Amino acid sequence: MHCVFVPNSQLCPLLMAHYHAQPSQGSEQERMDYSLNNKRRVIRLVLQWAAINTEHLQEEDSSFNFLQEFYETVCEDSRLIPALKDQLPELEKIITQ
Repeated sequence: MHCVFVPNSQLCPLLMAHYHAQPSQGSEQERMDYSLNNKRRVIRLVLQWAAINTEHLQEEDSSFNFLQEFYETVCEDSRLIPALKDQLPELEKIITQ
């Protein structure tokens, strides 16, 4: 296993970009499935990252701001993609801690 360390200032924009990534080919259903699965993977990763770095996130305004922005983005997307709603309570819990 190879460990890679990325500063939060680089990680946060990468996570957001990956969350919004869209496939360029495939049927409409395949693209929708890819998008949903991709968003779920990024949400899971953000939740794990936040759980591991809880203390540091409270000290870094930029990381906390990212979490708030990410939560708002997932909220907006959950209106169009109801399958994302089940992840909202966990994200909200991280922000309110």
